[in-house]
Amino acid sequence: MNSSQSLRGISSLGICVRLMVVVLGIVFTWQGVVPARAEDGPRIIKTRLQVKLWQNHSYWPNATQEQYDTTSWLPSARFSVFGPIPGGSQFSVDFTKPDGSLWVSLDCPTEEIGADRWINVETPRDPPGGTKVFTTGTGVYGFTIRLKNALTNQNQAIFSGKFKVSKVDKSNGIPKFKNKATYYVDHDWLLPMGLIWSEPTQAYNVHLRAAMWFKGAAGPKAAYLYYKGKQVASTKESGDAVPGGELSTFDNDTGDPRWERIDFKWYSANFTAPEASTDASIFFLDKNPGDYEVKVLCGGALCRETRFSIGLDGKFVDNDIVAANKINSTAMLVPVKVLGTADGQWQPMSWKTDALYGNPIKGFTAP
Repeated sequence: MNSSQSLRGISSLGICVRLMVVVLGIVFTWQGVVPARAEDGPRIIKTRLQVKLWQNHSYWPNATQEQYDTTSWLPSARFSVFGPIPGGSQFSVDFTKPDGSLWVSLDCPTEEIGADRWINVETPRDPPGGTKVFTTGTGVYGFTIRLKNALTNQNQAIFSGKFKVSKVDKSNGIPKFKNKATYYVDHDWLLPMGLIWSEPTQAYNVHLRAAMWFKGAAGPKAAYLYYKGKQVASTKESGDAVPGGELSTFDNDTGDPRWERIDFKWYSANFTAPEASTDASIFFLDKNPGDYEVKVLCGGALCRETRFSIGLDGKFVDNDIVAANKINSTAMLVPVKVLGTADGQWQPMSWKTDALYGNPIKGFTAP
């Protein structure tokens, strides 16, 4: 599991530059991943790509004038990459304005690694031009992740996407602060998507795992596993439901947009391992082929449902979404049905245009 990372305020020339969260803390469980081969080249894990915003409390409308009491922002990207990353490689991200013109290019600190390793890559928070390149705009912006190599004259686009920026008024009705706001990237498209995988933890534990996203403060979560209409496991009785990532505003005030990933683990729903195969308290999925359903309660109310199947071979029946979209993970991407009112207002159809930052998912349909 990767460590959680908090995005903190920064200062430059006496100006407080603060980070608006799109990711205040990211805690990811490392799902089973597709083994890398040297001929594959670097591969981005698309479910581990996050776009975030740096935020400043002043704005430069032109190169010679600084405007105070005005909030501005700059985008950043964080992503995970499987090697190999050969010598001389440089990841760089080009950000474009809503009109499609180039805004800023940010070179990322880049390690050189082999095919059996992975790294996290992130754009720097101090861009060329400093805070003068920050903006007060909203709308749909674009980005392209490039792999460059001066040794081989390579300049290859390996991922392109778009993200929608909106803002929350923070003036509190005071005219002097009319230009104060909190900016954020809209992530409603995450809600109808989930991940399902198995996690070997010890010789006798191969747990069932799932991850889903929730919007707002929906209360404590618990996930229940059903087989042939009968409940066979519960994270509340024997398991975990822990935060796996947060996307929010820097202020994180009540009512501010906020998305949170919850990672579920069932201790009593395993796949067979030699030392556990006779344990009567464990439900073994591989010994019970067929259709399964996961139901989630948010603060006691039904808020999520998803389904998957186990084949006669004792393995997940692959829906081929991950392979067809080159997501580069053996965790299955599954449609999730959003139920109830715990998430507040959100855009149920945003997955059609905004999923994976504007990359429609082949074979995926939200329930």
